[in-house]
Amino acid sequence: MSSADEDFRSSVIEWLFCERRRTDELTTFVFPRFDDSISLDAATVLRSIIRQTLEPDDVTGEVESHLSKFKNSDADIDTIETLLRHCISRISKLYIVIDALDEFETEQRNVLLRSFSFIISLPDSKAKLFLVGRSSVLIDIRRWFPDSQEKSADCCEVKADIGAYIRETIALRQGEQVSPQEQLILQDPAFAQHIIEALIDGADGMCVLTF
Repeated sequence: MSSADEDFRSSVIEWLFCERRRTDELTTFVFPRFDDSISLDAATVLRSIIRQTLEPDDVTGEVESHLSKFKNSDADIDTIETLLRHCISRISKLYIVIDALDEFETEQRNVLLRSFSFIISLPDSKAKLFLVGRSSVLIDIRRWFPDSQEKSADCCEVKADIGAYIRETIALRQGEQVSPQEQLILQDPAFAQHIIEALIDGADGMCVLTF
């Protein structure tokens, strides 16, 4: 994943925090890495979401009872789902952001989607999903979430937004207001346009799915 992709995902998280979040709402996020098999394990993703929902004061007797089972790395998905459901029940709204869904092996992706489908379908569910992946995952998504809302990076308005974001980011990185470590220095300023075009082309096939 390029630094521009990471910045784009981070801007989504920032928007959720700044624009959508209230004191009784929470945003959790998972950015798996294609070169880290542990991060692409469904149980690991669910554990990460649980950890992000917990504060020290939240560890009541009931939570502690669940956590005692949770310490076992081989805890089954049902046990993990039970704790996640309990954690969600204490929050007015939980936003779950999962990046690079297409990087998961089919089996792990379906385990993860099945868990999310179960949680979302609960009466008065308080969880909202924001998933990012390539179009290859759409069949799985539509099977588990037939009512999902989709946005493809191939459509004109999304491409325009991505292009504007990339241009602003490149311009910022070339400016003097950023630290030397973050500054983009090019011997040929015209090369910036090639970078912009390559990043926009690289976004083709990416889909954003929310429900």
